[in-house]
Amino acid sequence: LYEFADQVRVEYDVSIPEASAYYRSWSGYGDELGWSACWLYYATGESIYLNDAKRHWNDFGMNKGDATGFSWDDKTAGVYLLMSQLDGGSEYLTTLQKFMDRIINDSPYTPGGLMYLDPWGSLRHANNVAFIAL
Repeated sequence: LYEFADQVRVEYDVSIPEASAYYRSWSGYGDELGWSACWLYYATGESIYLNDAKRHWNDFGMNKGDATGFSWDDKTAGVYLLMSQLDGGSEYLTTLQKFMDRIINDSPYTPGGLMYLDPWGSLRHANNVAFIAL
């Protein structure tokens, strides 16, 4: 399935137009390719998957650290975390730290202290970022 997704690079709502009215892929597919390559490397230890994750990191500009959270649509922040754990290179750690600093310091908070990242399921967004921080 991963090899198919890597070879046939198109958002799913392009191949299934009816889905675009409900769950359009706003972030594209690069984050999912990176996310899946990281997990496949973690599960198998096969270096081809880590090499693919690094390739996706570069091809899709994940080194910017500009993810806005972690959700069903955008796994980029998860790639930051997994690459910092799986590879440990300073590029990955720096990007993860840049993301965490920005998301913690620059995000709006409710009067009660909840990080408010998105009106569509605000608790899940705060929860997801908390798990990445953990």
